[in-house]
Amino acid sequence: MNIAPEDALRSFAQAAPSAFAPPPVADVEAAGRRRQTRNTALMTVAGLAVAGVVTGVAVAATGDGRPSHPPATAGPPVTAGPPVTSSPAPAPDPTSAPPELDLATVDWGNVTLTLPPQARNGCPPGATVTLRDGQPAVTGGIRVTVSKLAVGDLTGDGRADAVAYVHCKATTGEGGGDGSGGLVVFTATGGAVVGLGYAGPVGENFPTVTVTQGRLVATVEQRYGGTVQQRTYTWDGTTFRQTAGPTAFPS
Repeated sequence: MNIAPEDALRSFAQAAPSAFAPPPVADVEAAGRRRQTRNTALMTVAGLAVAGVVTGVAVAATGDGRPSHPPATAGPPVTAGPPVTSSPAPAPDPTSAPPELDLATVDWGNVTLTLPPQARNGCPPGATVTLRDGQPAVTGGIRVTVSKLAVGDLTGDGRADAVAYVHCKATTGEGGGDGSGGLVVFTATGGAVVGLGYAGPVGENFPTVTVTQGRLVATVEQRYGGTVQQRTYTWDGTTFRQTAGPTAFPS
């Protein structure tokens, strides 16, 4: 049966409202809740899948679950360097020090020496004098004459000391003693000849002087009277002290 187009459209328009009636409101709301639940579940599963992929990439380089980057390790231990110390002072050059004198070979006619610090018989204490060509030295108006008598170790340091007869007299007037002099012991210190001290009486004669076993042994002759005695003197670290023989001439 042939139906005109306009009749077909009219028939469809009349039947459509009953064929496509909207579902009840309750059914629509239930369907919406089901879609929301399903979408949430799908999003959760997708998130877990992404996390798993990221984690797998992070550990894939090692294959045993360890991070692909090397673990941090401690650096080599830091040890303290050697302590900083100041450089030691350079040792004095032994060649710069004056050579020690051998008083046994000193030319006593041409020598510079220092008298003992004690004032005795008019000799200037601690004065430094220079003898030339065996002639007396003059210092401060005092004429100083020195004559070596003996050499030997009198202080126990293993080096030779010298015993000399020294007398001092003023160049003018009556001062400066009578010129009879006395015994002086010299030692070598830092290349210089230095007087340690006087030994024995002043103003007497000394016919013989020797150094025996570290002691000064002198024959002392009384200047006026002719009495002769033997006296011994020993260095005590400060002075030459008489240790044997008479201490005075008989009156």
